[in-house]
Amino acid sequence: MDVIWGGKKLKSLFICLVVFLCTGCVGHLGKFSIISTKPVDFKKAYVKSEVPVMGKDELYEIIIFPIGTSRVDKAVENALNNEKALYLTDAEVKVKYWMVPFIYVNYRLEVTGNAWREADGSELKKPFIPALPSPVPPDHTPSHR
Repeated sequence: MDVIWGGKKLKSLFICLVVFLCTGCVGHLGKFSIISTKPVDFKKAYVKSEVPVMGKDELYEIIIFPIGTSRVDKAVENALNNEKALYLTDAEVKVKYWMVPFIYVNYRLEVTGNAWREADGSELKKPFIPALPSPVPPDHTPSHR
C-alpha cells in the first residue's frame, strides 16, 4: 500500500484532484437602492432595522436532477419575513455556488440590506423624512445695468 499512496507525487496529485473537483464561486449580481416584493405605501412612517438582514434561496442538483429553483424574489421575501419588513434599502444580491462536478451542485442567491418595517405608535417620536439634496445656491455674479 505504501508503494501506491506513499509517494509524495501521488499524494500531491490526489490533493490537487480533490481541490479541483470541489470548486465554488461567488458572484455579485447587483446593488439596489430599494427592493421589495410587497406593496409599500410611502406616506406611512417606517423604522429601519438596527442590523442588516439576509435572505436566501437555494437550488440543489444531484447528479443531473435539479431540486427546486433559485429565485431573487424568494430571497428578498425571506429577508423581509426575517424582520417582518416591507422593503429593503441598500440591498446587495450575490450568487454563491459550490459543486462536485457531475455529482452535486449547491446554488444560492443571497440578498442583504437594511430592512424597513411600518412604525407603531411608540416608535413615532419623529417621522422619517428622507434627506433631500441641498438647494443650489443662486449665482452671485454682479448684475450689469
